[in-house]
Parts: sequence; C-alpha cells; structure tokens
Amino acid sequence: MTMTAQEARCVVRAAKRAGSLAKVPHTVQRLAAIQAPSPPSRAPYIPTPKQTTDTKLQAKATTHNLPLPLLRAVHMRGLRDAKKDSPVSPEEQAQARVNTFIRLALRSPSDTISTEDADLLLLMYTRQ
Repeated sequence: MTMTAQEARCVVRAAKRAGSLAKVPHTVQRLAAIQAPSPPSRAPYIPTPKQTTDTKLQAKATTHNLPLPLLRAVHMRGLRDAKKDSPVSPEEQAQARVNTFIRLALRSPSDTISTEDADLLLLMYTRQ
C-alpha cells in the first residue's frame, strides 16, 4: 500500500503530538517533508461596490415602470416605521415595504387596497 505525502504529514504530526516520532520510519518522514503542490493561482478578489439605496430604488423604478419619487416616499416611510427590536435592519424592512408596494401597484386599481401606503397607490393611479 502506498502513502501520499499528505497522509505521511498526518502520521508525522500525530507522532509528534504523542511524542513517538522515533517510531515513524524514515521513509514516511522523508515523504512528509515533500512540499505539497501550491494551489492554482486565482484571479485576485475584487469586491463589487455595494449598491446604494438610491440605485436599488432606481433599478426597481425602471424595472416596474413606477415613478422613483413614489418609491422613495415608501422607502422613507419604511425607515420611519421600522421596528427597533426586529432581527432585520431598518434598511431591509424599508426594502421589504417597497417590494410590497410594487406588488400592490402592479395589481388592478379596483382591488381592495388595505395598506399604510394606500394614499400613495391612489396618487399613482390618479396620475395615470
């Protein structure tokens, strides 16, 4: 049975911890001394810039063809009404409120609207 260099290094490490390195054969010790091949080089990690709130809202406004000031107003209400003891951040709560508003805005205006942002939805429907 043949042993890889990695297995030999594990044997030598275990023997050193146990204080019995003298019992490990020299061939295993020499095999453990062989350097492991270096991993293939990867492209350097370049972090992407985080999207700001405004760019997120702009993307949502263009995607769903909604006015940006309306989404900003919903976002500001979401930040204002964010629960302090919630496990999610106020920003995440505000984005969730914007997403809910978008989902409601894409429905038919005749549907029953029961939300805190109903005035903004009605404002949007009257402008169209």
